[in-house]
Amino acid sequence: MGEMFAAEDLLDLILMAEDGFWDTTDSTHVHEAPRRHMSRRARQAANLQVDWLEVPDAHIFKADLPGVKREDVKVSIEDNYLKINGERPLEKVEQPHTWHRVERPKGRFSRKFPLPNQGARMEVDAIKALLQDGVLTITIPMKGEQKPEVKTIEISAT
Repeated sequence: MGEMFAAEDLLDLILMAEDGFWDTTDSTHVHEAPRRHMSRRARQAANLQVDWLEVPDAHIFKADLPGVKREDVKVSIEDNYLKINGERPLEKVEQPHTWHRVERPKGRFSRKFPLPNQGARMEVDAIKALLQDGVLTITIPMKGEQKPEVKTIEISAT
């Protein structure tokens, strides 16, 4: 269950399809062009795809961030949402050049995931984020199932 999109974001996807964004047979098409017409939020979400896996004792998120330094990424949990924000630097070319294809994402990225209503089960102090070989892995450990506490009440006699 990922981030929810507004109607304008869905319209962006339709416009991208009409612009031929998904046409991989067009070798001259520069795939960045349709993104200019997308809302800022849709562009930032499109710049970061995330896998989310739930195992019995953790939620694990993985995002490909090749070439991104860890100081350019921020991971936080706020109001029971996992937030991943950052920026991919623009590549600078000093000599005269012509781009024939631009497909790799660049610029700001931002994703926000609503965590299950298990906030009390999250081990917030044990959350780990690792950026290794261009993959950001966030592990949110979960405590075992909490059983309802049973308290016996002593009955007094009158």
